[in-house]
Amino acid sequence: LANAALQYCSEKNSAKKKNGIHAYSIGIGSISNFLLVIVILAMALVKWKTGDTTVAKYLVFMSGLPFVIYLHTYFQIVLRIDLRNKEFSFSSMVYSISMLVGNIVMTHFFGVPGLIISTYIATAFGALNSALILNKYKFFREIRKNKERPSKEYKKEISNYGFVYAVTGFSSMILLLLDVTCLDIIL
Repeated sequence: LANAALQYCSEKNSAKKKNGIHAYSIGIGSISNFLLVIVILAMALVKWKTGDTTVAKYLVFMSGLPFVIYLHTYFQIVLRIDLRNKEFSFSSMVYSISMLVGNIVMTHFFGVPGLIISTYIATAFGALNSALILNKYKFFREIRKNKERPSKEYKKEISNYGFVYAVTGFSSMILLLLDVTCLDIIL
């Protein structure tokens, strides 16, 4: 729902309405990511039951990535919505550099588990960096104190729009999981 927030918060809405959209998107996005974690763990169980314990182990390691990636993406999008382009660029560079260096170094020393760990670290570091910037501008305080929420019809519209992106995001996560398991075969 992060991309849905970008779409609907970019429209000419009041700050209270935008904060309501943010609160709704964060809540529903968290629930959706929890369901994605369950699907990944179920895939790991199937792999474990069929005897492919290495892939099962990687899937379990990667099961928390949807949450971390969602937070990072969401905070980046909020920076874009608020037109904090300088901060967005800085945060994007921090994430990209830490991902690049971390993936190279950790994969070199630890193989696929190092790649997974470096992805967590870089994404969490990027999310933390963006969150600190947003906190500086009192984003989280405004969300907490805002009581306005989108109407039922507006929630449905946001959710439908977000569903398309969720399917795309799920597909991307599956491809990432496949890439990591194929990387293990190559290494």
